[in-house]
Amino acid sequence: MSVRTEELFELIRARIVADEFKAGDRLPPERDLAVAYGTNRNTLREAIRRLEQARLVTVRQGQGVTVADFRTRGTLDLLGPFLEHGRDIREKAELLLGLLEPRAQVVEYLVESAGKRGMPEDFDRLDAAAKALREAESKRDARAFVEAQERWLDALVVATHNLALRWVANPFLESIRGMMERALDLVVFEPSLADMAERAIALMRKGDPQAARAITEAFHRDVDEKLRRVLEPASKASVG
Repeated sequence: MSVRTEELFELIRARIVADEFKAGDRLPPERDLAVAYGTNRNTLREAIRRLEQARLVTVRQGQGVTVADFRTRGTLDLLGPFLEHGRDIREKAELLLGLLEPRAQVVEYLVESAGKRGMPEDFDRLDAAAKALREAESKRDARAFVEAQERWLDALVVATHNLALRWVANPFLESIRGMMERALDLVVFEPSLADMAERAIALMRKGDPQAARAITEAFHRDVDEKLRRVLEPASKASVG
């Protein structure tokens, strides 16, 4: 059966982030790629168009398809695929370390904004997410925890009632989801996210969003310190 456009896009993207196709390389001719992947040229061209939209290749008439430098031109959409297919463990560890601070700042801002703008029904939704976090933590179920964390983040975004903020936050939070789904071994159960969420929600309901943000900041300091202890040895490992 012929490979579909989305699958073909993902297959070639994986080879780019794995440095099988390096920046500056020309992709093989259409005919060769179509044969190699068992597809037709129309499907291949659509996949190439997707790669160009993702800033992974450039297409110029008469020059073929050239692989772009995803390290300088890429977006957060590459976080999950790079963690899955990238071959340099040190580089992946450095990437995760670099993500900790902006991730914390985004979530902390969401907590404060949700506390300022949230309605009772928003806080009820946050309570339900905190309950799901509690259940996942009690079972030490990493996958369920990631799903509950996604529910928590989504509820925070909804509670801000800010469409512009939602559009800005969505790509970043989507990258966090992709990262966590591919790195379940990095899930930290202590300190408890459920404890922090419940305390933050209580403060939101009392009309104290700054205090809710403060305990979120303290939580991230503790969690990120644990993650750094795991990631820094890998980020400093020698190459080759």
